[in-house]
Amino acid sequence: MRVSLTEDPLAELPVARELVKRFARPVAPDRPSRTERIPIEVRGGPDGPGGRAVAEVPIGSATWGGREPPRVELRIDGGSDHEAVLSARPSVELVEAEAADGRRIVEALEMLARYPRERVARGLLLGEDALAALGEDGALRARVAATVDRLGGIVRGPGTTLDRLFDLAWRAPRLVVLRPEEELGAGSWERLREFSAAVAGRAPGTLAALEVTRPVEVMGGQRLLAAALDRAGARLPLVLLDAREASGDPRIGLAGRLGGLLVDGLGDAVSAPAGSDPRRMAALLHGVLQAARRRLEKAEFIACPSCGRTLFDLERTTARIQALTAHLKLKIGVMGCVVNGPGEMADADYGYVGWGEGKVALFVGREMVEKDIPSDEAPRRLVELIRSRGDWVDPPGDGPGRS
Repeated sequence: MRVSLTEDPLAELPVARELVKRFARPVAPDRPSRTERIPIEVRGGPDGPGGRAVAEVPIGSATWGGREPPRVELRIDGGSDHEAVLSARPSVELVEAEAADGRRIVEALEMLARYPRERVARGLLLGEDALAALGEDGALRARVAATVDRLGGIVRGPGTTLDRLFDLAWRAPRLVVLRPEEELGAGSWERLREFSAAVAGRAPGTLAALEVTRPVEVMGGQRLLAAALDRAGARLPLVLLDAREASGDPRIGLAGRLGGLLVDGLGDAVSAPAGSDPRRMAALLHGVLQAARRRLEKAEFIACPSCGRTLFDLERTTARIQALTAHLKLKIGVMGCVVNGPGEMADADYGYVGWGEGKVALFVGREMVEKDIPSDEAPRRLVELIRSRGDWVDPPGDGPGRS
């Protein structure tokens, strides 16, 4: 286990311990026979994730799947602060409420009505009893059809519940959420194959997801589902649902689970509970997508962990450059020396590299364009360089980046 942070090396130890605690004992699904290996592909490469070939599904004013970037979804409940959800930046693209039975459907619709459809898509996720009640109540079906942009159903596998979800008589995108009755383990591959075969022939406009109860099952389960869908020829966009955690730092747990999948090109949306701080959760999901190179919505900083070769105060310098440039949609490398710096930041748009004692060199891509700049002048000179190349935009209001 290795953790690299642009701060005191002692700060890396708690992060490493937390990662080991969360992921050192992953679930081990049943092993396939020698004659049938589970085809889990690693789709990432030097140019970024390759992704699954999936259909496009329009939902509200956006599209899930196809060549679109993964979307950000939040699962809301009665305690969710809808103003906080709507004010999240970058924005949330879909909110989803769940109803376990028919009595809860109206309550869920009232929650969703607080979210203007021109600002965020609305999803309704129904349990087995709720789907049965909806099928028997025409007036309720009309209300759902008028309110919801995506209708989801929770299924245990192929069977009646899946049929009920698709038998409803209106054209709306469907999300099929497989919620196994037991932990993943023996027989999980066969169950996922049966589920994938059952949804493969359904009407266009369908998405799939897997919901597990244990956070440690998220990565392995989603990989198996993606493999099973591909095996069945089901080009359904995959919504990555993260499991609820009772404790711990969500930046480590959620990022560790979903980040590994996204780096490999899996996932057409990410979804997590809104929780008590929806803005923070939305920012975390967008941050994971950016770190996995699936979306670029703000400046990305590529910085090295400090070592004996570092030629300036790396922590304070990185913070200063972030304050000036965080609003730009650029990749900026901040490297302590020229020994490894230019190679480690090879895909950055701009680079800020220690050149000598108290001196800095500036790069555009892999080309050094200035050197021997005094350290106290270098952040301002970086901003001037970005301006001269036409990549600068002023930050909103009086926020970070004013110089």
